[in-house]
Amino acid sequence: MPPTGAPHRRVFNATIDRIEENHAVLELGAGETFNIPLAYMPDDATEGEQIRVTCERQTVGTEARVHEAKDLLNDILHSS
Repeated sequence: MPPTGAPHRRVFNATIDRIEENHAVLELGAGETFNIPLAYMPDDATEGEQIRVTCERQTVGTEARVHEAKDLLNDILHSS
């Protein structure tokens, strides 16, 4: 099922295909999978369960990182 939500946010369902040493393998359908660290999974998650995944842009955090990168670049360019 394709993700839904506003342009800055996507919500989709995944199945926990398996749990390995330090990550869960989530299946999206059509053979697509991705790994996610167990620290980000619910403590009681088990193989075969359906979960809902939300991906959302964090504009404040992004803007702060861009500002930090620009400051660092300016420091490098003007340090000679």
